Amino acid sequence: MHALDLEIFSDEILALLGPSGCGKTTTLRLIAGFERPDTGSVEIHGKVMAENGTFVPPEKRGVGMVFQEYALFPHLTVIENVAFGLHEVSKPERTTVAMENLRLVGLAELADRYPHELSGGQRQRVALARAIAPRPVLILLDEPFSNMDADLRTQLREDVRAILKEINATAVFVTHDQEEAMYMGDRIAVMNQGRIEQIGSPEQLFHTPANRFVAEFMGSTDFLPGIVRAEGIETELGMILQQIDLPAGTEVEVALRADDLTFEPKAGAESAVLERQFRGALNLYRLKLPSGRWLHAFKNHTSEIKPGEPVRIKIDPGHRLAVFQNGEAVE
Repeated sequence: MHALDLEIFSDEILALLGPSGCGKTTTLRLIAGFERPDTGSVEIHGKVMAENGTFVPPEKRGVGMVFQEYALFPHLTVIENVAFGLHEVSKPERTTVAMENLRLVGLAELADRYPHELSGGQRQRVALARAIAPRPVLILLDEPFSNMDADLRTQLREDVRAILKEINATAVFVTHDQEEAMYMGDRIAVMNQGRIEQIGSPEQLFHTPANRFVAEFMGSTDFLPGIVRAEGIETELGMILQQIDLPAGTEVEVALRADDLTFEPKAGAESAVLERQFRGALNLYRLKLPSGRWLHAFKNHTSEIKPGEPVRIKIDPGHRLAVFQNGEAVE
């Protein structure tokens, strides 16, 4: 980790997003108390959990954890799993509290089953119910949907976000999936090699990435070289009428996503279609430019242009584009 500084606001869901090995899970383990920081401090709800000689063990931090592999006790029933962490609740009340949380996740009717009798999605709901039952000050979720198929992931993340919001939970959600982070997170912290590259709302990170890495990681992004001119940015696809606070002649890169371009077949054009990928409602095209570079662009699923066909490409974003010099964003 490299001087990581992270603050989580009350009642928010913060998504930690980044590639494998960037430090997401290590950060989660430091917060939970499964790892000791070499330097620095960890505070939860205004109380120091780790700093110099101070170290509060995980079970005393008031933190709930939802693991990727569920981590349910196979010899306990669903309701016994949920009741397991209710140490602060009297024994007569534990079953009542556990059942209330099973109702919250929609599994009250499965209370007497064992984990092996449940589907993967049901097990993850039980794990969530167990984590939230003691009403911890912080809930940590470590890629909880990574073992699910696509449809189940979509449904489960909708349900989990709704549940976390219903109980006004403060949560840290770890994922390497950009779409998942944008759906789950009130804010997103993009991590890279132990550093936080940028933190902000999903809209902020998507539209105004701080650097090239964030632009790439927040969505499929292509980069087109350009030169700053008095009237805008000159590229091989023409002039982008966007003013940049850099001297004329400065070399920059413009970030382009597939919805920033339009194109049409045109005989004799110097650009051409390389390939088409059917994406259901949309076709995703890979287009070859005169320089040999290529860009991606969307078209409606009813519009099919064959590979090899010459096309005219126009940059038509309808918004300011992110521009980078030496990998850093410029305005």
